[in-house]
Parts: sequence; structure tokens; C-alpha cells
Amino acid sequence: MTDSDNGNFTYKLGLNWTVTDWLRFRGSFGTSYRAPALFEQFLADETSFTPQNRIDPCVNWGGNLAAGNISQRLADNCAADGIPINYGGGGISATIISSGGLGLLEAETSEAMVVGTILTPKFAFLPDTNFSLAVDFFDIKVEGEISQLGAGTILFGCYDSESFATEPLCNLFNRGQNATAIFQIDTVRDSFINVSSQRNRGIDVAFRAEHDFGSIGTFSITADMTWQLKNDSCLLPTSPLTSDNGEAGSPKWVGDFRANWSHPSGFSLFYGLNVIGGTSDQQ
Repeated sequence: MTDSDNGNFTYKLGLNWTVTDWLRFRGSFGTSYRAPALFEQFLADETSFTPQNRIDPCVNWGGNLAAGNISQRLADNCAADGIPINYGGGGISATIISSGGLGLLEAETSEAMVVGTILTPKFAFLPDTNFSLAVDFFDIKVEGEISQLGAGTILFGCYDSESFATEPLCNLFNRGQNATAIFQIDTVRDSFINVSSQRNRGIDVAFRAEHDFGSIGTFSITADMTWQLKNDSCLLPTSPLTSDNGEAGSPKWVGDFRANWSHPSGFSLFYGLNVIGGTSDQQ
């Protein structure tokens, strides 16, 4: 019986310092790990089929470059691979093979640091009102996350790489195996792998105010917000570091706002609002 988690262990250190009745500091640093699941290790080959133009970033790369939809680096790498400037990506579908990573997968590991402060001031002119404000800075690093990249991510990572000639992602697919369609993607191998590293850094802010109006009821407002300062990742040890902070699917700012009124009779009203900051789909 093998030790699939490589003997990893975790620890956590925490600090909580109450300076006054309205000011408190807190902080923690800890590690964690996750061993590969059975499914991620032993999944037998599963085959699916995907249209060429859904996964191949080199389809019509000339037109996409002129329209500003792709980077110059991606266009240069498509050209270096011999793909025609107006390649249409038609024909038979690409074969996607998914499988487990038995013998290759290692445990995920992570480090997380959080430091912050909590303010709970009291105001003489608002004796029936409670305030609290918490501000925390977090820095989370994950190494070896177990994941399937997906066929589209594999091909894009290959052709958008700064080291295209030696990019490991380019070894995960074959192009031009069909004699009648030499530029088509033939097979993509999308196995479970360890993603090299990810790092997420930001600031969390939580605010709450509650006032007791006596027989009228109690009114409270809360706000939870996150400013994402960094969201970097590196797919493989030899892949370049990439950042999607502020891009589609990874906004720099999100907020959750809620207002609640509760009457002593048990009747209450609630209103909530989720806000997501603007993002861009431009590389």
C-alpha cells in the first residue's frame, strides 16, 4: 500500500489581540494539502468529440488579429506552426481523451496568510446603534492543484506561450494526422495533472450597522466586499506566469449588500444586492 499523500502534514498559527473594547487585531498562517482522489487517479480513458473551431485558437488567426481578438504572440505562433492565415477549422471533430493521472499526480499543497483588524466603536449620540468594521488582507498560494485543463485551455496555452518552441502543453495534442486535412486537430490528451502554482491576494471588507428603534423594530445594514489584487497562475513549471485579474470571470471587485428590518411581532423585510465589478475579455 503506497502513501499517496507523500506524508504531508498541516499546521496553523493564529494571533488575536484585543487592544481596547473597540479595536482588535487578528492574523493567521496555515498550510493544507489534498491527496488525489480515486477518480482523479484511476479514471479510464473517456473519449469525446469537439468541433475544431471551438478549441483551436489558430482558426482564422489573420482575421482575428486584424480585429484585435487575439494577441500578436498567438498569431506569430500559429504562423510558425504553418497554419494558413485564413484557416477555417472545418472538417471532422477533434477527439478529446480524458483519463486519470495514476503514478503522476501528487498531493495539492497550499499556504494561506490572513492579517486584519476589527473596529467596534461606540458613539454616545447613538447609544442604540452597533457598528462593526473588519478589514483583512489575504494571501493564498496553491501548488500542484489537481485539475483537468480542458482542450481549449491546452491549445490556447500552447499557442499563446512566450516559449512556444518548448512549451509542454504543445505535447498534449496532435495536429495534421488526417492526410486530407493536415491542419486539423486530431487528438487532445486531457488527463488530470498537477497545475504548477496559483496565487491569490486581496482585501476583504465587512461592515455592519444595527439600530434598535424600540417598538418599531430593528434595522440593520451589512456589506461584504472583496478587492482582488492578484490572481496569477502557472500551468506547468516551464510555462510563463499569467494573470487574469480583472478579466472575464475574475473581477477585481465584488460586493454583497443587505438591508433587513425586523418587527417585534416576527414580521421582517429584506433587500439584498450583489454587485460585480467590470471585467475585460481582451488579452
